[in-house]
Amino acid sequence: MTSVPVTVYVEMTPNPNTMKFVANKYLLINGESVEFHSGAEAKGYSPLAEELFHFPFVKTVFITANFVTIAKNETISWDFVTMELREFIKNWIAEGKDVLIQMPAAKPKVSDDADAKPVKTYAPSEYDDAIRSLLDEYVRPAVEGDGGAIDF
Repeated sequence: MTSVPVTVYVEMTPNPNTMKFVANKYLLINGESVEFHSGAEAKGYSPLAEELFHFPFVKTVFITANFVTIAKNETISWDFVTMELREFIKNWIAEGKDVLIQMPAAKPKVSDDADAKPVKTYAPSEYDDAIRSLLDEYVRPAVEGDGGAIDF
């Protein structure tokens, strides 16, 4: 049995402190995505994210489909760390290590605004599948192109 070599390339995003590391293998399936803001938050969920937070400049790690988006603090230029992160992610995937063990529980949306309006909830409708299809075909690729994700 032959295995396909892992490749990872890097894409810039509109945010100068964020870089997208794209692999030739799927990391998460079914349109799932997950974001972590600290190593402690990633612990028990994503060994890859947990290890990425050992780099002192990493602020957030976002994982979806076939890419990892990393936001860094402003203490260092991407010029000095991009190749190291690319190789780290490539080797992680090539060695078959776990990217995600389990999805964290969804976080409730908290508003700091005392005058915030209550969040509306909608009953499922006959248009939901058409909306999902449009999001998947047109919106999701554009958002992922910038290193993010969108859900219905």
